[in-house]
Amino acid sequence: MSVSSLTSLVTLKDDSKVPVSTLQTVANSLKALNETNGIALYDLFQICRDPNYKPKATPMGDSTTILKKFSLMESDGRIHQDIKAIVLNALQLEREVDIKLVSPVKKV
Repeated sequence: MSVSSLTSLVTLKDDSKVPVSTLQTVANSLKALNETNGIALYDLFQICRDPNYKPKATPMGDSTTILKKFSLMESDGRIHQDIKAIVLNALQLEREVDIKLVSPVKKV
């Protein structure tokens, strides 16, 4: 892990830097979503890729409400820049519908 001891930042695969504490918190939320609500996880990934993406209501619940509950989305529907960077580096879309959770951290 590429962590600066002075600033406690970690470098992601796309070379963006985020606080280690943010990475840990978001990673835990992504793991929990992956286990409990794959649709909300998919919607989060799509929103991060395209801010105009609008999740559809599902029997599992409203994704925006779920993402706000997990503190992955602001109350106004925006995704914080650090969360977006982590999501885009930690999730991979396979076969257009399957989400795979991977390490977002750049290998040194």
